[in-house]
Amino acid sequence: MKNTVYTKAELAQIEKIKQEQKSGKTVIKKTVKTGIGFGSVLAIVISYTTYQSIGWAIFHGLLGWLYVIYFWLVK
Repeated sequence: MKNTVYTKAELAQIEKIKQEQKSGKTVIKKTVKTGIGFGSVLAIVISYTTYQSIGWAIFHGLLGWLYVIYFWLVK
């Protein structure tokens, strides 16, 4: 068995990662990051398909899921 020597900073980082894994924060962070990206892309595609305008597509991409939900409710 190999013994590894860690600095205090490394031990603190390892402990922080273990705490996040126990609480599920890392999974949530990854999910939110991926979800926001997908919502923005979906909003851009819907907007450009509907209005044929890059300006509107960029604006709706910034709104992300808000525009997707609005489009779903209204259209």
